[in-house]
Parts: sequence; structure tokens; C-alpha cells
Amino acid sequence: MKGYNLNPVEKEFSWGKMNVINIGESGRGRFQETVPFHCPLTTNNFGITETKSGKPKIVTGKNEDNGGWLAYLSGEGCYTRGTYGSIYIEPKYIDYVEVIAKGYGAYGDAGRIGIWHEFLCKVSEGIFLKVRPAGGSSKIESYWLYFDTDKVHRVEKKDMAIFCEQMEVEQPPEEFKSLVALEDIDFYLSRKEAEEKEKQESKWGEEITVTFTLTKEFEKTLREEKNIYPEFPLEFWIKNLIAEKYGEVIQ
Repeated sequence: MKGYNLNPVEKEFSWGKMNVINIGESGRGRFQETVPFHCPLTTNNFGITETKSGKPKIVTGKNEDNGGWLAYLSGEGCYTRGTYGSIYIEPKYIDYVEVIAKGYGAYGDAGRIGIWHEFLCKVSEGIFLKVRPAGGSSKIESYWLYFDTDKVHRVEKKDMAIFCEQMEVEQPPEEFKSLVALEDIDFYLSRKEAEEKEKQESKWGEEITVTFTLTKEFEKTLREEKNIYPEFPLEFWIKNLIAEKYGEVIQ
């Protein structure tokens, strides 16, 4: 993978020094994840492997794996009370971004003034990500990053239409309600899964209801074949049949 905005620093540990990339901040109201940077500073071909403890580390990539990007993304902006900074993506492109590590920084001694999120991500080529810097639009406007084949373009909102026309790509929506913050991807996917499950269960329930309605004319034949007494509710018999087959009673 090619690298975007990867700026390792030398960090001193009790046992020695190591080049790392810090995601987020350390301290009260903050969270930092440190990712080891085990490759030459001059390289632009990166890979991700795991440490012995299962944490990610950055290594030199293989030549045949130089597609896509390894990107450090930050929503840091400026000191503003109640501010929130992060990175956003269209829901339909969630599968084209993989969050490797994440953390967050904050303003104020206890981190209660405002926060911003940071990420180390794998990003496929041809993807837009929206950066919303902390501070609010009145101080710092949001902008887009477009991950092209050999370059990451920063695109301002006012230039988006002409950029998309020039690059012959679909223009993404500007409204945040149409986007998903990277820190919320897992929640978004679990919610979609639950909605889909609920939809399927609802569909199954509708089919059962329709079946009961359509079998009225067939009731007499069914009672004769199954030896069901006239005073015995047919609906109750069908529910028990379903319960016997699927392990639960349909309400």
C-alpha cells in the first residue's frame, strides 16, 4: 500500500527507542493507540502485520501488494467548546475502508471542552472520505480527501462539482446525515443487520398471516385428512405444528 500522511516519531520506552505512529492522545479524557513503524523512513510501500500480542504494526509492503493506501486521518482542528472532529464515509463504501487503529484527542485539562477522532486506515483507491475538523464550520470548513491511484487529492466543498466532473466520478453527498463516521462503522453495521433481521422476520410473519387467510376454503378437507375435530381451533393446530417444526410458537 502507498502511504498518506504517515509521519512516524521516535518514542522512548523503558527498554529502548522505536519509531511509532501515535493515534490519538494520552491523558485524561483521551485515548492513544501506538502503532510500531518497522520500515525505512524513505519507503512508500507499506504493509500491516501483527505483533506477538496481536496488535497492528507497520512493515515494508511487498511490491505486488502496492494497491490502495495506508492513511493516517485526523479530525483535529482548533480549540472550541463542544466541538467534535472526525472522518466520514458514504455507507455504500464502508467495505472499502478498514480501520486498523483508532484513538481520540481532546481539548481542556480533563478533555471535556471538545474531542476529535484519529484513525490509521486501509483505504481502497477511488474512495472519498470527508474530514470534519474540530472547531466548527465557522472556524474550519470540512473538506474531502479523494484517494486516487497515485495521489490523495484534498477537495474543498466549493470545488467538489468541478473536481468530480474532471475525474469522472460520482459526487458524494455533503450532508452528514447521509454519511457514517469511521468510529461508528461497527454500530452502523450491527444496526443494519438488526434491521434486516427484523425485516425478514416481519416478512415471515406476513406470509403466515396470508396462509391462514387462504386456507379457509381448505379447512374442511384439512380437518378430515388430519382428523381434527370441528370444535378444535384450526389456527391453534397450525401454530403447534409450526412450533414442533421450528422450536417456537408463532404469535
